[in-house]
Amino acid sequence: MATSVTPIARARAIRRAREAARAADRNSVLLLLPVITLLVVGLGAILSASSVVARLERGDQFFYFKRQVVYAVLGIGALVLGARIPYRLYKRFSGLIFAASIVGLAVTLAIGTEGGGSRRWIEVGTVTLQASEFSKFAIVVFLAAALSRKERYLGSFLHFFWPVAGSLGLTATLLLLEPDLGTTILIAATGVAMLVASTTPLRYVFGAASLGTAAALVSVL
Repeated sequence: MATSVTPIARARAIRRAREAARAADRNSVLLLLPVITLLVVGLGAILSASSVVARLERGDQFFYFKRQVVYAVLGIGALVLGARIPYRLYKRFSGLIFAASIVGLAVTLAIGTEGGGSRRWIEVGTVTLQASEFSKFAIVVFLAAALSRKERYLGSFLHFFWPVAGSLGLTATLLLLEPDLGTTILIAATGVAMLVASTTPLRYVFGAASLGTAAALVSVL
């Protein structure tokens, strides 16, 4: 009996794995649709907004558009590469990724280039980097890893405060010092959405959201 059941169980397990893989592929396609839509709309907006200036400054009305297309292709390549990295690898190095983002924000405040009343950029030769863009990725990876590890303990305030609330608060503080309110709100909203989807008690979520809203209002004023 055991020898006849084992192949059947193995076949069922393989079928379930294939169904899960197909479901994951469908979800990936659904996630890519808004990304592609935003990419196409953004390229169209850049072409419309820059064609006259590009003709006057560069003699080529498509100069800035073509440069942005190159960046878009590089971004798509990074997307494909990042998607092929096992998520467990991100989880293993989530702490280092988050630490790198904090160092980047601190370096920006210390030696970054100032423009329009804000210090948000780091110039490396002819390349300009914005550490806050990497922070968007870092906070998602770090929070996902922290929430999964502390799933059973999020009812305790200390387990919630650090690293969950502490990571969001530290990142938001550094961003507000630049200041960069838009990125701060985006990262905070992403963090709150992840907290709502986790096992974090809603009283902690509402408390953190209230503090963040108050800080944003003070920053605006």
